[in-house]
Amino acid sequence: MCLSQVQEKFLNYQYTKSTASSASYYCFVKNEDSIAVENCYYTGTKTLMSKNYFKDTALRQIIKSYYYYPNQRLSWTSLYASNTSISVSYHYNGYTKDSSLLSFTPILTTDTLTNKRRFNRNYKYWNWHSNGNIADSAYSINDSVMIYRSWHDNEMPSSAGYLINPFYPIGEWKYYHPTGNLSSIILYDKKSKIIQAEYYDIEGRLLSDSLILDKPATFKKKKNAWSNYVDNNLYWPKGYKIINGDTATVVVNYTISNTGKVEDVYIAVPFNPAFDEIVVNLVKSSPRWNPRIECNRAIKETKSQTVTFSNKPK
Repeated sequence: MCLSQVQEKFLNYQYTKSTASSASYYCFVKNEDSIAVENCYYTGTKTLMSKNYFKDTALRQIIKSYYYYPNQRLSWTSLYASNTSISVSYHYNGYTKDSSLLSFTPILTTDTLTNKRRFNRNYKYWNWHSNGNIADSAYSINDSVMIYRSWHDNEMPSSAGYLINPFYPIGEWKYYHPTGNLSSIILYDKKSKIIQAEYYDIEGRLLSDSLILDKPATFKKKKNAWSNYVDNNLYWPKGYKIINGDTATVVVNYTISNTGKVEDVYIAVPFNPAFDEIVVNLVKSSPRWNPRIECNRAIKETKSQTVTFSNKPK
């Protein structure tokens, strides 16, 4: 084995190059013969964040990947082979999150319009909620169309329809409230534009509205209410001082359920246990939100929040 060189880099929480003092990740690449191995660590916990293997030292052709949460549970893994990739990801609590298989089979003919070699695409994937119940699934029925189904975390159906190239709805779709009652029937054209829609209330009664807009999950009704809540409940932990700096950044992920409850709170980018704990407790103590509305039904929404502590004199 011939160890040729080691490449190092520091990255901030946005995964862009930074100085060592402001870095959230530290990465280095070891080139061993014709194989390159990239290791990245969380600077806050000094634990492994990812490990990627490449066929070439220029890091162009990846072979396999492993990603980890700050608690060292596996987050995502993927294996790449000729015309095929297999990946599996996991929730923070260790439950399987999703799995997918993508393969391309070359067709001997060439597309006469683009003069490019054609492929048969075979794509399958399954997602699960953090409680272990199935979330959605899709599989190819030909080169461009997939059948898609989804479920709420209480195992009630959420939606069903067809997807085209690769994740755009086409044709008739049916959507359901968490109770299992129909929430809407929507007809999409070939460009995924809505050409007809019917909406139903939580009891399954037809509504007179011809268009009900989707809405993201919101915290109360006032503008900047969530950022104000965070600012009012954030504080610098006693006894901590940062060398060569006076700010600390933590990234927290969480889910707003279809009832507006905050769930599945975890630190995605850590800084220090004392700071991380303050952020987790802040988010977990949040009052209820207004849930996300999509196709006239309440669904869960996952969010990522960057929280910056400051110890600058006011």
